[in-house]
Order: sequence, then C-alpha cells, then structure tokens
Amino acid sequence: MKNYYLILGLNIDAEYEEIKAAYRILAQRHHPDKGGAAAEFRLIQEAYDILSNPLTKRNYDADLLATLNHPLATKKSSPSSNNYLLLASVICITGGAITFAIWAYLKQNHKHHQLSAKITQLLPSVTAKITPPTPQVNKLNLKKSPASPPTQAINKITAENPFNALSGSYYVLNLGSYSDKTSAQQRQHDLKAQGYASSIQKIEANSEGLGGYNLFMGPYSNSDKALQLQNVLESQNINATLEKINFDN
Repeated sequence: MKNYYLILGLNIDAEYEEIKAAYRILAQRHHPDKGGAAAEFRLIQEAYDILSNPLTKRNYDADLLATLNHPLATKKSSPSSNNYLLLASVICITGGAITFAIWAYLKQNHKHHQLSAKITQLLPSVTAKITPPTPQVNKLNLKKSPASPPTQAINKITAENPFNALSGSYYVLNLGSYSDKTSAQQRQHDLKAQGYASSIQKIEANSEGLGGYNLFMGPYSNSDKALQLQNVLESQNINATLEKINFDN
C-alpha cells in the first residue's frame, strides 16, 4: 500500500494546512514543465487528492493504520450481554471523549505555537529595501536592465539603498505598491501586528510623474526559503509576489 504521508514528507498525524503546504512545494519542484519527472509528479498529485479530502483521508488512514499495525488502528471489542460491562463501556467511551477533546485542544494549541515558530525562522534577519521590477519583466526572471537613454521614463531609486554592495541574484517577496508613504506605513504596521517584518522602499517620480512606495520582505539567497514563507503568507490570505533580482552591474 502506498504511503502518501511518506511521499509528501509528512507525519501520519499531519493536518490539512501541512498537507497543502507540502504539496505546493513539491508540485512546484517536480512539475514536468520545470524538468521534473511526470511519474513522480502524478504520485505527488495522487497523494494530495487523497489526503486533502476528509472522506478519502479517513478511509485511507484506517487502511494504512491497519496495514502498519499502528497503535492508533481501531480494534473491535467483543460483544457482551452483561449489563455491568455495558455500563463500564459507556463510562469509558464518555471518559475517552472528554480526554480526546482535551487532547485535541492541547494539540491545536501546540500546532499554533509550532506554526508561529516556523514563521519566525522564515522571516528575514535584516530589514530589506529593494526596487520593484519594471512592468515589462516576468516575475522570477527579473534582471537588472542596462542603462537607458535619458529620454526614457525610468524610476530612480533613492540613495538609501542597503544593497548597493550586493552582487549576484537574490529573491524578495513584494507585498504591494502604494502611492503615498502613509498607506505603505499603515500596511507595514498591520503586517507587524501579525508577526511579519517588512521594509518600505521609496521610488522617486520619473519623467512621467510615476513614483510611490513599495513593501518588501527579503532578500533571500535561495528560492526555497522564500517559497516557504510565501506559502505561509498565502495561507493567511496575504498576497505576496516572489521576484528574483540580479544585482550584478
């Protein structure tokens, strides 16, 4: 019997949010369009289809636990006509239900603390300010544009750029653009209240009068960490665009 939890790299008691996050990371990594094996991608998709549906997951868990002789597997008790045994069974079931409710509450609270710890680890250790990509460039393929003639409309970055000394490629999460600093600061304050550190980058107006403020998280030296944080943000309905920037001159 296929162990779908093992395929997604999860424990057998994994919950839906963990299943969804693991699937998204593996699906992006092994998608055939990105050079992954089609058979492996179908297996990942199959595991997610089964485990993401409460009904199919319940049936699968029962079969898997029985196959593995897991202690959580349901064991049938032999029937008894003795009234005392029946009463004892009712008392045990009631006590078990209460115990399970307490356990579920403590487990959910523990999961919440674990999620908070993961978010803290994923947050950047330094505050980043970065220039947003030009509209003509696709996300994840952003490269620094060559110098353009003075007649073209190009936004200028303020002198306070902490990444002047950086070289090579880095990843950032763009959380949105704002026409005024107050709006950007308000959004930054809201994100901070949710436990997320972000940076505001001022973009000076170009010859067409276009400028504003952008909100970022990063930079990250590899995409894995950025993708993990993006998945956490999207699970809380926070839009974040992953962008790759080349700092080489």
